[in-house]
Amino acid sequence: MSEENRDWAEILANVDTKTKVLGLIALVAEALFVAALAVLRGQYALYALCACATILVVTIIGIVIIEVTENRARSPQGGPLTPTAGTPPSKLLNELINSAIETVCRAVSLPQTPQGAKLRVFIFRKEGNQLVCSHCWSQDPVKEQVGILRFDLNSAVAKRVAVVRAAVDDHICRTAVEPLPPDLEGSTGDVTDNLAFVLAAPIKTEGGEIWGTVDFDTASEEGKAILSAEVSNAVMFQLARHLSVIFELEPQQQKGTA
Repeated sequence: MSEENRDWAEILANVDTKTKVLGLIALVAEALFVAALAVLRGQYALYALCACATILVVTIIGIVIIEVTENRARSPQGGPLTPTAGTPPSKLLNELINSAIETVCRAVSLPQTPQGAKLRVFIFRKEGNQLVCSHCWSQDPVKEQVGILRFDLNSAVAKRVAVVRAAVDDHICRTAVEPLPPDLEGSTGDVTDNLAFVLAAPIKTEGGEIWGTVDFDTASEEGKAILSAEVSNAVMFQLARHLSVIFELEPQQQKGTA
């Protein structure tokens, strides 16, 4: 193969599918017009030219519509997750949580939004031998209540509750979930009964001790597919690290303003 042919081969290999389709249709339209000129005369040749031009215009419009639709699907819609009642106000935390959720939604091939995938975010803080819900973000009303929902930190509860398992085992936990029994020992507060999947990670102090946990959960199959992707693990790991820094700095800031 000559150098020139190799250059053209590389160029064509890097052209996207829509451009290839448009080029193919343009070549077909040109060939049809040349063939029409050979057998048609006068106004019929003009008709042939108009028909070929119409084919090209319709094709271009179709490709533009497809591109716009795909771009809209890829862009996050429905607004950001908002803090629920009881969650302390923090612009930094809100931006951090929404950036993490947007990242996992964009990183997978599903054109989903946090609301469409029914994604939520919870933070649990360790208080004694319990995990207490300290923050919650969602676009819809939640059954869980900040400050009320809490779980005992032990192996028995860890078998049923992912956020406890992440703290007890000290690693990221992802699992399909079933409704918790109302009389589950070591659990206080309400938990929605239609959860499908939970991805939880421990939040550690600078000294390596467990500060608490953060979890993404979902009530939909689309959300489950998002949280099952490996990229969600990486996002959760980085989110837990950032949260650790933020919560470590909070007491220092409070002392500085006292």
